[in-house]
Amino acid sequence: MNRRAWLCGVWLYSLTASCLVDPDKECDANQVELNGKVTGCLCAPGTIPNANGKGCSPCGDHEEAKGGACVCESGYRRPQPDKPCEEATDAGSSDSGMSTDTMASGEGMACSGPGDCAGYDATYCQMLISPYVCLVQGCAVGDSKCSGETVCCDFKDLPPLAPTNGLCIPVANCIAPGHVVDP
Repeated sequence: MNRRAWLCGVWLYSLTASCLVDPDKECDANQVELNGKVTGCLCAPGTIPNANGKGCSPCGDHEEAKGGACVCESGYRRPQPDKPCEEATDAGSSDSGMSTDTMASGEGMACSGPGDCAGYDATYCQMLISPYVCLVQGCAVGDSKCSGETVCCDFKDLPPLAPTNGLCIPVANCIAPGHVVDP
């Protein structure tokens, strides 16, 4: 008997979205089928899991799926969180309204231990759920600032992550017991 599993633990910690959804249904147009020891449907490249955990939605123009959220491609910036990505040719202009924040050095880089993130702005190696990646920490206490594509998520009520004093992650990944803070 071929069973489909519900696996969605990456929402909280990882920078990729890989949820197996709808255990008794065929994959939809925005999903690909996973076959092996576990079978199910994964979000296809360029799509992210829907907020209700069922199905996947494609990212918009000039966006890519990263960490369970749609983020602007290189060379594009989002002028406001609820607006589409726009070309960042005038990002340095004071009247452009565009974010001039750039991704921190090492942010999202693969790591296998804390030493891999040393020397970068993203000093914390997230090793709770694969893939392991370097993240910016200390944002909740003002030690660092998140890039325009991430938010500061405080995990003070989650013992394994409490010592980080907040992590810069995509907003879609900041779920309870974490919460978005603006230090």
